[in-house]
Amino acid sequence: MYSARVTFLGLFTSLAVLPIGWSASASTFQYEGYTVANAQVIQVQAPNNIALEIGQITLHGAGVDAGQSIAVWCLDIFNLLTTSATFNVGPLTTAGAGGSNPTLSAAQISEIGSLMMHGNALINSNTDVSAATQLAIWTVEYGNAFKFSGASSTLAALAQQFVSNVMAGGQWNNCPTCAVTLFSSDGDQNKGQPSPVPLPGALPLFATGLGALALLGRRRRKRGTGG
Repeated sequence: MYSARVTFLGLFTSLAVLPIGWSASASTFQYEGYTVANAQVIQVQAPNNIALEIGQITLHGAGVDAGQSIAVWCLDIFNLLTTSATFNVGPLTTAGAGGSNPTLSAAQISEIGSLMMHGNALINSNTDVSAATQLAIWTVEYGNAFKFSGASSTLAALAQQFVSNVMAGGQWNNCPTCAVTLFSSDGDQNKGQPSPVPLPGALPLFATGLGALALLGRRRRKRGTGG
């Protein structure tokens, strides 16, 4: 997910941060407002050309989802993240996130899910983790079509390390069932969250997401996000 400080642009994918007893619809999630953890500014040069902030986004629920939060990561470098929307919820498939976004292989989906899972687990260990995880997700998703500038050498190196971690032989490449839940909405940024098993009839609760509730208050929050 990402946001531009001045232009309010952003795109993201997510991990659910939901309390036990969440009873909203299994097929949608309504949000109104968001914050970004440790956002950093880069210039995406391809497949889109846009300046924005990148980092994990937390969507704040509205309507039937009021009081709930979902930490998400961007899958989309084309649409802007609106200030409110209702996302459809389903599994990310090899058809990809739709629109101008690429189709994906099962291996890519597993790698993206692993990046999200480990990014959420490490996000408070280093202020570069949030942005590096997003860069790594896009690198896996878009391959050589993804090009950017403006990132520090430390950030770029960490992102590449994360990519190596989920590739064959990498220390995070042990997630064959690490699917991704897709949050999608026409005219809004598409996002995803790691699903440890194929998506069941109800939106799953994740232990990592529940544990992250206690960490949300310590995150640096920013508004005006793109992803």
